[in-house]
Amino acid sequence: ALAGIAFLIGSHAWAADCTPGAKELQVLSGGRAHRIALVLPASMMTGKTVPLVIGLHPSVGTGQSLDADTGLLAAATARGFAVMLPDGAIRTDDGTGFFWNIPGVPLVSGAEVPPGTRDDVRFLADAIDTAVKENCIDARRVQVTGFSGGARMTSMVGCRLADRVAAVAPVAGLRAGRAAGPQFSDPDPEDCRPSRPVRVLAIHGTDDQLNPFPGGGGVRWGYSVERAAARWASLDRCNAPPREQKVSPHVTRVDYSTCGTGSEVVLYRIDAPEAQGGGHVWPGGRRSPPSELN
Repeated sequence: ALAGIAFLIGSHAWAADCTPGAKELQVLSGGRAHRIALVLPASMMTGKTVPLVIGLHPSVGTGQSLDADTGLLAAATARGFAVMLPDGAIRTDDGTGFFWNIPGVPLVSGAEVPPGTRDDVRFLADAIDTAVKENCIDARRVQVTGFSGGARMTSMVGCRLADRVAAVAPVAGLRAGRAAGPQFSDPDPEDCRPSRPVRVLAIHGTDDQLNPFPGGGGVRWGYSVERAAARWASLDRCNAPPREQKVSPHVTRVDYSTCGTGSEVVLYRIDAPEAQGGGHVWPGGRRSPPSELN
């Protein structure tokens, strides 16, 4: 029996592709094969696993366009992280970009998700499982970030895939489940029930016109960013009241601490006009206005 176990372990190690550099990850999800851009860092060592950062593009974007704006790939690989840049399930009418299928939430246009659309939560779960199995990814250090629609999808990953991700970092799109209640001013408690605490880092400008900081916009956006952060603090069992610290003239760090199992919830609030990075932007992004936060 021990010899058989040793053989299986050796076979898995042999099958895993830990070669540094860019490759296509083939993921089977929903009965269909999908291809995802994956890059393993040059610092990859034989027999060692590395953390994974998954970057989720905004609505009408692509994995490639997210990297073009943020420089995520270069930043993460320089620090020894692997990077995965998937595309959403719903192609735009002109064929140049994609939307994410966020459960129970309409598209930015207000249109409903087309019937039969790929389940993107399942897709990302399958992508994580495949990367861990085939590419020397550390299953305990998978982190997801995203911008705008990708941030809303990132939030849903935290809600639904807490067993697979250690942390989420939504930029300009923190949610804690779909909006519900009078005037959609509260998160639906049944829509976000993570199986364990998830570390959350959110960034949002108070002059964001697309995903307004105070909330608004029905089931897609609804409640405020502060309400979303407070809900995550409750989900993560954070016992201390939020503490604010000004880190630059127009940037305030709001910290929820004393949370369950070493978790924490942090919100960077950018109190600046759009022209100074307080709008709907990835702060420090290559196509963003100058910002105090990078």
